[in-house]
Amino acid sequence: MRRLMVLQQELPGRELPPGAAVVVRAGTTVETARRMLEAQSADPEATAATKSLLASLDRGEGFDPAEWQPQRNALLASPARRGALEARRAAIQQGSGRMQLKDLAGCDLGERLVDFSPDDAILYALAVGTSAAQLDLVYEQDLRVLPVYGCALGLWAVEAAGELGAYDRTRSLHVGQSLTVHEPLRPEPFETHGSIRSVFDKGRLTIVEIGVAATSFEATYTVLLPGIGGWGGEPPPPSEQPAPLVPSWTGTVNIGPDAAALYRLTGDKHPVHIDPAVAAAMGLDGPILHGLATMGIVARVVAAAVGAHPADLSASRVRFSNPVYPGCELRIAVDAGTDAARAQASVEDATVMSGEFTFR
Repeated sequence: MRRLMVLQQELPGRELPPGAAVVVRAGTTVETARRMLEAQSADPEATAATKSLLASLDRGEGFDPAEWQPQRNALLASPARRGALEARRAAIQQGSGRMQLKDLAGCDLGERLVDFSPDDAILYALAVGTSAAQLDLVYEQDLRVLPVYGCALGLWAVEAAGELGAYDRTRSLHVGQSLTVHEPLRPEPFETHGSIRSVFDKGRLTIVEIGVAATSFEATYTVLLPGIGGWGGEPPPPSEQPAPLVPSWTGTVNIGPDAAALYRLTGDKHPVHIDPAVAAAMGLDGPILHGLATMGIVARVVAAAVGAHPADLSASRVRFSNPVYPGCELRIAVDAGTDAARAQASVEDATVMSGEFTFR
């Protein structure tokens, strides 16, 4: 089983103890390890030890797992660590029995061991429209896992953020998603770490950014809280408007009437995707397709448009701007003329998703 800060990769020219798990690589994977390790304990002594390890990582050095493992085991068993989140919750409760929006930024959501089977990965592939002809995505023999499935596996952190009580998750909307892939997903247990990275006050609404880090990927979920704002928080930083997309490829995808009911079996059970009453309460005409389903569909289509395998996705960043209703026709335009292929998905005259996709 892979541990949070463990990158199962050998340092060239260095012999490692049999069975050793050593963090050895500089670059973005070290940044993943950094976030995971810094979140491991509120204990000052443990934090100092972690910083020493991270300094070694930044120098491109390995470390002796025999020395680190006992320290890490003690760290994992630390009562201070286990109770850190609970203590923070208790300290900021103000008689309402819930956390406040102003206290969410930087909140550690803890760790979660996630696991999936080949059947789970195949179900996900089918839920985003993969054809049975794409055998290595729908057949357990030599199975490749679509990278966007990692975003579905990290949704526990979005649920955990809602459970803190500062907002009603059933009335939140998923409006943006980013994904960076470090290594292929495999059907075996691995650990993830969640945190609330930022909270922005836009006056009439609030934006919450929730991050999940694992050795195989990093994901950020941007969640919109409509009608909740004006609580004195920082506004979001200004965003650059992309140049108009000039498509080199266009096509359409028919979204089946049962698409949302099928996709929710991959793990996102938000009632807005299945319950007409919940959808109506949020001002929608009916249950809507999951944003991650739209992202997965578009990622697959963009891969075909640029001649890449969909399992070779290395990074993506998308924005969801309008709901997608099951039973519609999704029009997709792709500009493959840059390092990252730009894509825009529309239903009739409304853009529903736009973003970038990079493939290896």
